[in-house]
Amino acid sequence: LNRGETPATPSMCELKHTIGIASIKAGSHEAEAAKSCDDNELSEWQSDGKMENAWITYQLQEKVAVDEITVKLTGWRDKMYPLEIYAGKRLLWKGYTYPTLGYVHIPIAHPVKSDEITIRMVGDIKTVSESGDTAELAGGKAGELDQIRATKGKINLRIVEIDFLKNR
Repeated sequence: LNRGETPATPSMCELKHTIGIASIKAGSHEAEAAKSCDDNELSEWQSDGKMENAWITYQLQEKVAVDEITVKLTGWRDKMYPLEIYAGKRLLWKGYTYPTLGYVHIPIAHPVKSDEITIRMVGDIKTVSESGDTAELAGGKAGELDQIRATKGKINLRIVEIDFLKNR
């Protein structure tokens, strides 16, 4: 209270806008696909382990140029997923995700207006050990979605949460 009144101007500035998802198609387990964007970090969608089915397509609520995709993938601490991301049929991004303590931020260098984004896994998951022994602040390890084992030759795309962002 000794610092004065609350300023009348906004205390923050929104830099990005979340783009809504209208519907989802998937190469497998389509009935579970909504778990990839349900705001529940204890659920996930995963493909069936076959390369040809390791994809998911999000129909966006509007045709827009996506500037960034944030995604939490199962095994986020020590897994690197080889992905391709498409706007319609146009390749936006290709590479390996990085291990993280949460969300991978994938900036789109050359955004393309589209109302359809497809995430496709194109190879085996790589496992790294740099961050695998990090404990949660609350104590102990993270839940089972963080502690998965990758099976060689099984191409399992596993998405806990995904968001599509547009710069303001």
